[in-house]
Amino acid sequence: MRYLMLISNYFALFFILLVISCDSTTINKSLTIQDREKVKGDISSVNGNIRVGEECLIYGDCQTINGSIKIGKNSEIEGLQSVNGTIMVGERVEVKRSIRSVNGSVEVAEDSRIQGEITTINGDIELHKTWIKQDLETRHGDILLDQGTELKGDIIIRGDSEKHDRLLTIQILNGSKVQGDVRVMNPDRRVEVHVSADSEILGEVIHAKVVKDS
Repeated sequence: MRYLMLISNYFALFFILLVISCDSTTINKSLTIQDREKVKGDISSVNGNIRVGEECLIYGDCQTINGSIKIGKNSEIEGLQSVNGTIMVGERVEVKRSIRSVNGSVEVAEDSRIQGEITTINGDIELHKTWIKQDLETRHGDILLDQGTELKGDIIIRGDSEKHDRLLTIQILNGSKVQGDVRVMNPDRRVEVHVSADSEILGEVIHAKVVKDS
């Protein structure tokens, strides 16, 4: 637990320094990018939400501390980072780098493409008909790959086992595919991998229980 807190604090401090160093930063106020706007540079907020409209071009990252991020459909953006807030990506969005969250879930809608990885510490990952080039990684979040989601990399579960550690669930459903491995780094973690009959994992499943769903 102490190690997890240190890791969380490290990421939080990293994001805070990153956010306050940006040119476009709002504090104690939410920020909205209107439909079809083009923005050069990063978009950052402390204690406020970030909303990006539809068909926007963001030539930089969206970063927030204590706020959520929502990206409208048909938009393009470099990367997404959040501390203490959810990240929601709409349909047909292109994320050119990675999505990272410390204490918040990540949800990606249909036909979106993530060129980097998706990582959380204390947040679920939910993907619907999404294409991901690199890995999915979490410590204490459940993972759902649904509606033909395709993951080119691995699913990685990190973190130490605790006496009353809850069961962590990975679901690969409705024609979804993992081309890499499912790797639980600590063999004492309790992890179940549910795979529907029309879905598949091409790599190995390491230190997790596989449940075949009909």
